[in-house]
Amino acid sequence: MKYTRFIAFLVFACWPVSLLKAFAQPLGSSTETSLRRLDEAAEAVRLAYCEPDKRRVFAGAIKGINALPERKDAAPIVLSTPDFGGFAKAYKEVLQAKTDPSELDKAVLKGMAQVFDAGNEFVIHKDRPPGLRAGILVGLKIDSSGVVIVRPIPYGPAADAGILAGDRLKAIDGKPITDLSEEEVASQLVGPYDSDVAVTIVRDGIEKTFAIRRAPLDFPQVRHRVVDGIGVLAVSSFQEDTGKQVRDAIRAIRQEIRKPTGYILDLRFNAGGALDGVIGLVDIFASRGLILTDNPSIQCKTVLPKRFYARPGDEANGAPIVVLVNDETAVGAELAAAALREIRQAKIVGQRTSGRVGSSLAIGPIFVGNDHGYLVLRIGTYVQSSGKAYEDFGIIPDVLVKADAPQVDAEMEQAIEILKTPQNQSLR
Repeated sequence: MKYTRFIAFLVFACWPVSLLKAFAQPLGSSTETSLRRLDEAAEAVRLAYCEPDKRRVFAGAIKGINALPERKDAAPIVLSTPDFGGFAKAYKEVLQAKTDPSELDKAVLKGMAQVFDAGNEFVIHKDRPPGLRAGILVGLKIDSSGVVIVRPIPYGPAADAGILAGDRLKAIDGKPITDLSEEEVASQLVGPYDSDVAVTIVRDGIEKTFAIRRAPLDFPQVRHRVVDGIGVLAVSSFQEDTGKQVRDAIRAIRQEIRKPTGYILDLRFNAGGALDGVIGLVDIFASRGLILTDNPSIQCKTVLPKRFYARPGDEANGAPIVVLVNDETAVGAELAAAALREIRQAKIVGQRTSGRVGSSLAIGPIFVGNDHGYLVLRIGTYVQSSGKAYEDFGIIPDVLVKADAPQVDAEMEQAIEILKTPQNQSLR
């Protein structure tokens, strides 16, 4: 199962990278168990980067240990031998210094990952407490001025209540938000199903409070509607079955309107998800052609390029497509937009995308104390059929639209105009 990287934080769970299932027992149950699991992680990293042995991986692990805050003034730990025996000896030496085992394991794993790429990381995934399965369905981010609503999920309770992208979150249930992380803010927004939460925002200098009833977090990732004879599909993230969800949505649209003028695929604020879902979505609209190539940075017998092709059959019957994107469109959503432009001549409307398109691999789940996480490794680049790669650059839309007024959906209006304008007639 291959996933792309997820960056923007939403108050529902989503995992973005390819998963290698292993490490079933928790680290920390004993020193020897921890060492065995760390050695297994080192082996997985070695294979991912085509290293002939684990010397470089263990060197990174020691670098991670020396970066622990409590070791700032301590003598640096060194490998007595560049192998597992040397690593195990250093690991036990640090444990004897009363270092927290869980923090030590996290430092080791982070060091293993970042020795190959500074962008690699060990990501902790915290399970949602039982019963907290509802929320207001918004995307959040924190900037210099505080917590910003990136996007209210269409048809969700926040959107229905009137929350807009760009609103600044000031308080939850009357309690001001100060010095909280995105996860901490999100944890205050989720709660029991059908419970209410008071959300105070600031918009254009005016403070407003909304009473919002929480809705289930396990909502459909693909939603559809018909506007002016056009099928509109909003895809908030990619899952393994996204292709099937899109196919079902198109069929539902065609039951409502027999021959749509075209389709608008809304990928704004979509930060990626399962690569299988990306391929599945493009395949629904494309009857042939190379969708993309997963091109590893380093090739060896265990790591080779992978090419993904569209299968015969176009569920949209050749109807024109417009794809909506913005600067929060990332990874898998960028791949889908670019592939549809190249294979299906889809028009892309909106703002330049994020450029976060590197091919990533996740190793895990790896249990550390009461937590579990994933080693997220950048291992290559996704390349479109034309040979273009969008990492660090992003996709420039065919029609650029400034997102100045969140109250007006200018991108959607432009997409509708494109599809309703005859091909031999210029847009205004």
